[in-house]
Amino acid sequence: MSIYDWISIGIACFIGAASPGPSLLIIIYHNTTKGMMPAMICALGHGVGIFIYAILTILGIKYFFTNFPNILLLVKIFGIVFLIFISFQMLFFKNSKPNLDRLSPINLQKYNSLTLGILTALTNPKVILFFGAIFSQFIKEDLTLNDKLLISVLASSIDAFWYMIIVFVSTFTLSNYLKKYKKLTINCFGLLLIFITSIMIKKIF
Repeated sequence: MSIYDWISIGIACFIGAASPGPSLLIIIYHNTTKGMMPAMICALGHGVGIFIYAILTILGIKYFFTNFPNILLLVKIFGIVFLIFISFQMLFFKNSKPNLDRLSPINLQKYNSLTLGILTALTNPKVILFFGAIFSQFIKEDLTLNDKLLISVLASSIDAFWYMIIVFVSTFTLSNYLKKYKKLTINCFGLLLIFITSIMIKKIF
């Protein structure tokens, strides 16, 4: 894989982690109710869940690439459509306070922090769709096992690190600044995601 591929995967994984959704709200909620350290552990658990999804997605795409090349093309097209959909969601994002209980199928009080983080990732349907959309553009037939593991570790590390930053920021005074400009920040992420998607479309067609 080229340096460009690694950078593109890294940027895409960051945008996937930073896009608003149930995971972000649950981790902030956990920080508010349980404290900074449990929330950090929850963020780490979310990264573990992302690793599980990433490695399964990579192995699945390798299987389709070898045995069903036409299905792989459909997966890539679906991935492009999904990324465009997420981009427009981010571009037209508005500040709101949805009900946390409706955003997650798990009981927030039933599990410890690490388990909560893992389950939050594994029960979030956005995660598997986003990873399928991203990795389907970069997985090649000649990838080594080390490459697959490194891609999964990269995705997991970016995810866990991002949510740890969220926990840290939401704990201290910078949270007021980010709340003020949250909409603008997410809108900028949407523009960046559209740019990356346009590059992926060029690679496919």
